[in-house]
Amino acid sequence: MVDISVNPLEEPGALCGMVMIIFTDVIIPNVNETINTTVQILGAEMQVSQELFKSSNEKMQSYNEELQSKNNPLRQLGTTHCVSYGVSSLLQS
Repeated sequence: MVDISVNPLEEPGALCGMVMIIFTDVIIPNVNETINTTVQILGAEMQVSQELFKSSNEKMQSYNEELQSKNNPLRQLGTTHCVSYGVSSLLQS
């Protein structure tokens, strides 16, 4: 492919009123190479995103397990407290 430009000449005086025509080769990138490169980049970015998601999910599961393990004694304490409260209130009646 060729890019053509036409420029008017004003100097030197002998060339005034004439034009200079410039032909420039235009390199068209190979569309298939561009697409393949884009697909490779997107694939790499998707893999990184999946790894980040997996890591975040594992951390969330770990935090959830930790919260559950800390919450279980509180639940048992609350249940025991309620039961003992219920028994003592029955005895006072």
